[in-house]
Amino acid sequence: MRSKWFTKEYTLSSLELKVPSLAELLTTRMRIDDLLFHWGMILSILSAIVLEILYVFKLGISELSWVVWAHGIFGAILIIGCLAYLIRYWRDEYFVAATGTAFLADTIFISAIAVTGSAISLNFLGLLPREYLGIIPELHVVLVYAWLIISFAINGGVRHTVATIIWSLKDRKKAGIDYILFSDACGRCGKCIEVCPLYESFREEGEAPALKLRKHLKKIHEGSLSLDEKKKIVELMCVCTLCGLCVGVCPYSFRFVDVYRELLEQVNEMYSLPEVVTAIGSD
Repeated sequence: MRSKWFTKEYTLSSLELKVPSLAELLTTRMRIDDLLFHWGMILSILSAIVLEILYVFKLGISELSWVVWAHGIFGAILIIGCLAYLIRYWRDEYFVAATGTAFLADTIFISAIAVTGSAISLNFLGLLPREYLGIIPELHVVLVYAWLIISFAINGGVRHTVATIIWSLKDRKKAGIDYILFSDACGRCGKCIEVCPLYESFREEGEAPALKLRKHLKKIHEGSLSLDEKKKIVELMCVCTLCGLCVGVCPYSFRFVDVYRELLEQVNEMYSLPEVVTAIGSD
């Protein structure tokens, strides 16, 4: 029986493996659920900033009404995108493998922000009396700031956003192999895991390209690995087929294969290869 990996068709992000600009990442290289979530988030944050600025200048509700309406509409788009992500998380095993626990933390915060924001919108529309709001407006603001801080700290969506902006502004030739930055910028879509023939064959987390690199490359740069850890990393990285499919489907066109080669070179430079080879051969 043939594996589905050999029969499934995949869409390449770029035939030229071109490193995309930020505008391309936010348009042509996104799925529908990505577009809804990201643009809903971007426009919600921008309209919230405008609201804060207008509030500081103590403008009345008549001057704020159009911004409140816009913020509510953008928030609704964000909620739809978030629901689409939850469905994707439920149905897509590769997305689950790539996102990890940070996605769940982001989801909890965004859900709480959406609930409190919806209550505020209902009040603005006259469907919820002001006395029922209580501290909800203040809680809404606190949740937003808490999410921004915590999501950045745990390598969630906020750090992904900041890192993607920085990564997209870097030199085009270097952006494709700057893994330390890309490990934060990665959108965790799971496409590289889905197309990996080794992952499809073994179904082990250690064989997933993005997870493999994210887990081990920073340790290599720290230079504080034991002999057993060096041996394990070399064993894991040497089994890559270097087929390049992960590069082709990555929205960032990130050059995983180049990083694999660079990683092995760094291992050889930082540590004596005979030491590693001897350790492997001693089993």
